[in-house]
Amino acid sequence: MKLTCITIDIEEEFLKNRTVLKKQTIRLLSLFKKHQVRATFFICGYLAEQEAGLIKKISQNHEIAAHGYTHHNLKRLCPESLEAEIKKARSAFLKIGLDPKGFRCPFLIIPDQLERVLIKNQFQYDSSQSAALFTYYRTLYSFSRKKIKGIKEIPLQAFSPLKLPLSLTTIRLLGENFFYRFVPGQINNFLIHPWELTEACQKNLSFREKLAMNSPFYLNTGPKAFTILENLLIYLKTEGYHFITCQEWPIKQAVN
Repeated sequence: MKLTCITIDIEEEFLKNRTVLKKQTIRLLSLFKKHQVRATFFICGYLAEQEAGLIKKISQNHEIAAHGYTHHNLKRLCPESLEAEIKKARSAFLKIGLDPKGFRCPFLIIPDQLERVLIKNQFQYDSSQSAALFTYYRTLYSFSRKKIKGIKEIPLQAFSPLKLPLSLTTIRLLGENFFYRFVPGQINNFLIHPWELTEACQKNLSFREKLAMNSPFYLNTGPKAFTILENLLIYLKTEGYHFITCQEWPIKQAVN
């Protein structure tokens, strides 16, 4: 049986306001229900506190995992602040009756001592690693591929000889037809951001402020991205994939 994890990072970057985030998240839930998809949502802890109703709605059919408390670069934190950030993230979910077992670093930037802090806070797996070559993070940080001992690692998948990240962003920028020419033989971990489903993007961080709204980075967002995503889900179903959460992923099965 072919297995695949659909993962969604829930944060507010690129979005005009919280209303847009909630709207696009609800659209994703409806799409997943239509195609019988179970997914893993990596959510910032502050959103669990401020949008408990939405988070509980997601948890009815999907796995809830942590994406930090805020959406800040964890590598910039001292060891004490790192531990406080991850502890606060888990506590935010526990307060609303959810116990996240998975973690994904904001921006996929892995700090030192991550494994120690995750184990201490009772996380069972991490999904922050990536072998992808073309990510903007590489222009700012040395991309970590280090092994995290003591917990399961479910890395983001890369595909094609160019080591492209397997994500909705990649399909949007390549074009759906081009993507399917190079689709990997096994699709294990596919990443989505809700902001991609809307054309009303906000340049609210310094590096994004440098991007013009007609930048290729925003190519095929909005309705086109939604159509691309739905076509991908149909393709996966046609190919006999079974949708599981990251927590359900077999520990001995390679993901890359």
